[in-house]
Amino acid sequence: MLRNTVSMYRDFLLGAVAAAMGLGLLAGCQSGGAPAKRTIAPTTVDAPVRGRAALERPIELAGHDVVLVPFVQENDKGWFESEDPYGRGLARRRGAIAGDGWLENAGIGVRNGARYVASSVRWHNAFGRDLSTGERWMLLDRRGVISSAALLAPPRSSDPTIYRVLLLATTEDTNGDGRLDILDGRRLWIADGDGRNPRPAMPEGTHLVRAWIDWAQDTAYLMVLTDTDGDGAFTDADERAPWSLHLGGALPAEPLVDEQTVARARALLGG
Repeated sequence: MLRNTVSMYRDFLLGAVAAAMGLGLLAGCQSGGAPAKRTIAPTTVDAPVRGRAALERPIELAGHDVVLVPFVQENDKGWFESEDPYGRGLARRRGAIAGDGWLENAGIGVRNGARYVASSVRWHNAFGRDLSTGERWMLLDRRGVISSAALLAPPRSSDPTIYRVLLLATTEDTNGDGRLDILDGRRLWIADGDGRNPRPAMPEGTHLVRAWIDWAQDTAYLMVLTDTDGDGAFTDADERAPWSLHLGGALPAEPLVDEQTVARARALLGG
């Protein structure tokens, strides 16, 4: 994974909706007297992803009899290996839109702690497990990499019950290099507070730059890039637009302003 499992989840643990979320993972195992660091295996589009299967410590969803169990195919990382296979090429991405600070108002300070917080992760998938019925399900129905996860609970409430689970997932090889990594687009996925009904909230061929939440409207606003120049990359050269996602509904996000209205505004400017 991106770093050893304790440090990888430290920020998420500090900002948890309740201590019961338990997002801190076990430290790396000992090998030859030294801690073994692990990294997510490079994720190919079609070829087998080589590595050992790892199920990580369950994440409790407050208010539900459900836990999420992260899953990753992983490899050992050498002493001098610092590159994250998912984040490879980040330094040379130039104008590409990257980074994990996508949920703007995810911070500590709402009623004794954060009510919504996003954390950088490196999962190939996650399983939901209902502790009362034994039901199990996967959050992703396709090959991909989950690079960030957020648990939401509305502010101004003493109820810590998780309302929605948000995931950032890369499931398309948008640049055509045969890998799924940070050089490809990432889309927002949403699931119910108990982890059920996971679904993509954005269409294929789009990339989430940033999001913020308006709890009064029960709405997440998304800044979305589309590869308008057709180069397979998402950069500042591409057009961006705000979209809205009704958190309590079943419909995907949609642009706040339709293309026809934008075209009329451009025509006023001679565009």
